Amino acid sequence: MNGTTNFILSKMTDEGLGYEEVLKEAQELGYAEADPTADVEGLDAARKLAILASISFNRRIFFEDVTVEGITKIDKTDIAYGKDFGYNIKLLGIAAKRIKVYHLMCTLHLYQFNIHWQQYVDLIMQFISKEMVLMMLCSMAVVRAVCQQAVL
Repeated sequence: MNGTTNFILSKMTDEGLGYEEVLKEAQELGYAEADPTADVEGLDAARKLAILASISFNRRIFFEDVTVEGITKIDKTDIAYGKDFGYNIKLLGIAAKRIKVYHLMCTLHLYQFNIHWQQYVDLIMQFISKEMVLMMLCSMAVVRAVCQQAVL
């Protein structure tokens, strides 16, 4: 759900580099801000999730309702471990409704997809059922159309 985190995690996975090294490169290239906290701590992704969940659930969801995890503690060992089993690490936004309770989280997951930042991918909503929304990989160009269809 965040280009900076996608860039960092993809670069760490593809080139075996450490977090700090890739963050510095991302800042030099303009992908990460001088203070990348909102991106790398998952705050930006959590805000996006709250907005998208508000649209899909047709009720106001607040940033404070989202459990948030960032990517700052991911290191080469984590990346290598995932790769050994054929997985990549991605920061996902997940929203689910169980009866009358909403569960929202931006957390790290092992993913069996090989999606690279160069493809300009981002996470968007896809309805799994009327009660659950899972953020799936797709181009940002279709976010508005998908969200509008999801509300219908």
